[in-house]
Amino acid sequence: MPTTSDLTFATDAVLAELDTHCECLRIPNLELDEFLTILNNMAGSCLRGLIVIYIHQKILELQLDEMVAEHSFEELGEA
Repeated sequence: MPTTSDLTFATDAVLAELDTHCECLRIPNLELDEFLTILNNMAGSCLRGLIVIYIHQKILELQLDEMVAEHSFEELGEA
């Protein structure tokens, strides 16, 4: 399972990608094909960002389920 530092690294990488694409879009006099290529690459970066967010949410969900299960198990032991 990915760690928090893995997800932080992945998030930083995606943000760096998006920054690069945004800077490229600021280049004056881009040809249409260059502009469209940059936008396509930017869409891929957005997709990767959403995947990282999804993985992070799933890990949090699993951790919460684990905490609930441990708490329930402790309550059963006390009964």
